[in-house]
Amino acid sequence: MHKGWTSRYWDGCKPSCSWPEKNQSLQPWTICRNCDINDKEIEAFVPHPNWSEYYQGYLGTKSACDSDGIAYTCWDMAPIAINDTLAYAFAATPGDGDQCGKCFQLQFDGDWKDAEARVTHKALKGKTLIVMSSNIGHDVAGGQFDVLIPGGGVGAFDSFSKQLSVSSEVLGARMGGLLTKCDEEIQGWTATLDQWQTCLRNKCNSVFGSKSKLLLDGCLWQANWFMAANNPTLLYKEVECPQYLLDKYKSTFHTEKPKL
Repeated sequence: MHKGWTSRYWDGCKPSCSWPEKNQSLQPWTICRNCDINDKEIEAFVPHPNWSEYYQGYLGTKSACDSDGIAYTCWDMAPIAINDTLAYAFAATPGDGDQCGKCFQLQFDGDWKDAEARVTHKALKGKTLIVMSSNIGHDVAGGQFDVLIPGGGVGAFDSFSKQLSVSSEVLGARMGGLLTKCDEEIQGWTATLDQWQTCLRNKCNSVFGSKSKLLLDGCLWQANWFMAANNPTLLYKEVECPQYLLDKYKSTFHTEKPKL
């Protein structure tokens, strides 16, 4: 197993694994779903009008993080607890190499990437998270898993605030989201586990309580199952993907590999 760590984000953008050129080696071939502003699945790409003249043969559905884009992350890709010690989620992985559709088992060791472990990191020790790569990022380091969590921070891009019709400030710190705002408010170095979890639960309910149960449950997962841990360390290895993650990942519009 290898040493690694997790960060968090939810920018709302079209997953990079929704582009066919990111999925060349998958056997059997699959492409990641994307949804519209109302969380309804839409095609990830469409045939180019001049198929024979266009070298790739298709046009990707434009990401909502681009001007006039319409494709967003689907909300049922939020994390879910299977039991007290096992959970499933999606994550962005490093941009070097073909990562789309691969799954990894993350075993948390109770430490913190940035400093001495807090009570939150210690409470997470021994738990297992299986993640599937739905996005790749050139700002994601080797061994880093940027877990897709509603309220985890919009990062470098943001279509999520537009999708929810809220200001970006409502979603917390751009890097770190609602948990980072809790760290600023409750004196994180001395806060108890209950204080961390309560602060995060309150923020999750405030932001998502009237928006979507899928988003609310995914945000609360970070408080309840993930113990409000900030950038915890772990040991990881590649594993076979659980059917639950495959079902949430696979596009229902594209079941055959396009001719590129």
